[in-house]
Amino acid sequence: MIFMGLFIVGLITGLIHWFIKRKTGIGLAETLLLHQLFFLGISMFLSAYGHIFMSEKIAAQIGWVSNGFQKELGMVSLGIGICGFLAVKFRGLFWVPIIIISAVFFFGASIVHIQELIAVDNFNPGNVLTIIPDLLGPITMIVLGLLTIREKKNNLS
Repeated sequence: MIFMGLFIVGLITGLIHWFIKRKTGIGLAETLLLHQLFFLGISMFLSAYGHIFMSEKIAAQIGWVSNGFQKELGMVSLGIGICGFLAVKFRGLFWVPIIIISAVFFFGASIVHIQELIAVDNFNPGNVLTIIPDLLGPITMIVLGLLTIREKKNNLS
């Protein structure tokens, strides 16, 4: 549930930031996107920590058995987290690849969790509750990314 909380915090802090700084010319979509990328970084650092250092506990919460692949997943999460922070730092279109990577990763994870739900009745909280933020996060970033591009094109016109 922490990942859903971080998603919501990203939206709230983004709205507050934009409201305070809206006269600087940065658009609402871009501000929200940057906050989502920052909180993506935090989420993925937490995911990396859990999958690398608490493999057994995290696997049990999902309803799985821990194995070496879980540590690999932790490393992927760490890489996504680092890129989330770098996207905030470098801005421009640096965020496009991280949105693509995280969308593929999270949509794929959602499919696996839904298959587990249907095929083996895996209703463990770690399997079910992750589906919502795994879908909402990338959908939100894709929409905000497209709106950011539109905002920038409109400002150039």
